Amino acid sequence: MTAIIKSRFLEITTHVLMWGVFFVFLIFFSPSPFRETVDWDFILKSSGQFLFFFLLIFYINYFILIERLIFQKKVLIFVLINLVLIALCSFLNNLFRVDMPWPRHDLPFGHFMKEEMARPNRLMIVIKMSSPFVLPVVMSVAIKITQHWFKTETAKKEAENKNLESELLHLRYQVQPHFFFNSLNTIYSLIENSPEKAQEGVHSLSKLMRYLLYETGNSTVELSQEISFLVKYIELMQLRLTDKTSVTYDFPKVQITRSVPPLLFVPLLENAYKHGISATQQSFIFFEMKILDNKIYFLTENSNFPKTDLDKSGSGIGLDNLKKRLNLLYKDHYTFTTEVINDVFLTRLVIEID
Repeated sequence: MTAIIKSRFLEITTHVLMWGVFFVFLIFFSPSPFRETVDWDFILKSSGQFLFFFLLIFYINYFILIERLIFQKKVLIFVLINLVLIALCSFLNNLFRVDMPWPRHDLPFGHFMKEEMARPNRLMIVIKMSSPFVLPVVMSVAIKITQHWFKTETAKKEAENKNLESELLHLRYQVQPHFFFNSLNTIYSLIENSPEKAQEGVHSLSKLMRYLLYETGNSTVELSQEISFLVKYIELMQLRLTDKTSVTYDFPKVQITRSVPPLLFVPLLENAYKHGISATQQSFIFFEMKILDNKIYFLTENSNFPKTDLDKSGSGIGLDNLKKRLNLLYKDHYTFTTEVINDVFLTRLVIEID
């Protein structure tokens, strides 16, 4: 059974139940108390006739008038047509109505009621006969507008989700070339001075690219896999460093299955290597990840050697890309800060995970 068939079945079932309850309501409040015994034939006929005209007005509005007039902003025409429809149904309901059994004259107020009903006010009669048929118009408008709003909101959310997926995919595809570009720069710097390290770098890069190609196609990956990727990346970058730079990290061994977006932490590593290394001065880089309850804490610390505008060692999209992804993925469920303390550049990222 398709979603459309299920939705239609649910709609029909809801309407049948709604009108069944309404019919019972009509029977319960029928004028039978005027008689000593219940006249079921009168009750069923009068209630059924009233329900027929009630449904006629409701579904003419529900299927035709609201779509073609209300939603097309032709409200005045809608009101006029309904006034005519209500008047016609009131007239036919009164024309074919089942006569109400009169109360016995020996009952209290019976004779008085008959005399009063024999001298009716014409305007009041018209209003009294017509007013119940305003209800199906109001009901149909309320239900149809609610359905229309719900469909509009659903379509809006679907469009937003598609845009979100598209933008996230675009940002992820930006990360991969950026990472590949930085890795190639590392290998290129080794080719002339250390061909063996360059070969080792190519081998390490091939392992990382295999992860990029085969493991990051989904929206999330296992945190343990992502940590393993980060370690391999650190080992690759280690090939280009001299003794003047110290790199340490502290990553947890994840025992419980947890998922994160792929390559989420890579921009933080890239930024640390880009701004934390000096060819002439002592420098350091430190990475730390902790998992407490349902939160991941990721910290980076590195020597602060800001790059000039003339430096072309990276594309410069790393942290900006990360902030965009965090806003799209986690909204208010993350914090990300950067600061410089005593010439040390720090980043702190905290994200809530399921």
